[in-house]
Amino acid sequence: SLRQSTVTELPFFASKVRLGKNGVEEVLGLGQLTQFEKDG
Repeated sequence: SLRQSTVTELPFFASKVRLGKNGVEEVLGLGQLTQFEKDG
């Protein structure tokens, strides 16, 4: 989901979300980064 976010310093960010009857119920965050992502 591309949405307003506080996950990063960017105002909008694509994040995994849990959807319910009324839309987004939970933003799941970034999860674990790989070593490649950490080095980037």
